[in-house]
Amino acid sequence: MLSITVDSKRDTVADLMEYAVDNWVSYLLDWELLVGSEADTLAIRQALGAAEKDPAKREELKSHSGLVIFGNDRTNRWNAIPAGVAPIHIAHAFQRITRQ
Repeated sequence: MLSITVDSKRDTVADLMEYAVDNWVSYLLDWELLVGSEADTLAIRQALGAAEKDPAKREELKSHSGLVIFGNDRTNRWNAIPAGVAPIHIAHAFQRITRQ
């Protein structure tokens, strides 16, 4: 699982570590929280279809997708689900995509 900041100008590694502790994910070995350059972060978001197409709106942090985007690169099956749904729904959606 990768969580990528949408505010790479402001967020630091320490900020994401604090977020991980506050949200009980710091103990999960397979969950990475990433901070990258603004350009790299935008490139990743665009590749995943999670970036606002209008550059003016892209600057509004409230416009970020709030999605969990996941896929199976072996089958080229991808999906997204709102991050705010119950974890069991995310797990079920993930299981459907990762089946071969």
